[in-house]
Amino acid sequence: MVSLSIGAIDNILRGNPAPEGLVVQILDIKAMTNGRYRCVIFDGAKQMTSMPASQLSESLQGGQIVENSIVRMGKVQSSDVGNAKVLIVFDWEAIGMGNPVNRAGATSAPAPAAAPVAASAPAPPQYGAYGAAPAAPSYGAPAAPSYGAAPPAAPAYGAPASNPYQSASYGAAPAANPSPGGDDRTAADRLR
Repeated sequence: MVSLSIGAIDNILRGNPAPEGLVVQILDIKAMTNGRYRCVIFDGAKQMTSMPASQLSESLQGGQIVENSIVRMGKVQSSDVGNAKVLIVFDWEAIGMGNPVNRAGATSAPAPAAAPVAASAPAPPQYGAYGAAPAAPSYGAPAAPSYGAAPPAAPAYGAPASNPYQSASYGAAPAANPSPGGDDRTAADRLR
């Protein structure tokens, strides 16, 4: 039976260097959106967040390291993330399987603040003062009438345009511009 390195996490949290050969149990493994993983490790007394280096992702994806695995960590480094310490793991090997641990019974080091996730669950609806749900957005729907104001005038199709820069006969050919010499053909006709 392999024994865990009891007290090692407490020493790391006090600022002592993380020892090589640390034997811990993996309590939880979470995949993050950037392809990396976050693990909760347990030394028999305390738990702490660890981040395996990206080259160790294959051992997690391949199933060599799973929840409740007992691992011996090679090179590790303690890092401050926000107001908490995280153990960065550069090398590890699975050496056995442990029994599931009641995480509520294990004392925990403060976890680092979670990074924002690109795709997250929608927030619960926020209701007004009287408990009524807010009106649903009306994408592309006509605006609700505003009481007391005159309705906007409907466009009159076929009527002269109200834009002074627009021709009165929309779609008609422009009036011929007489050229010097009495030729009333348009410029396009003259080029033929």
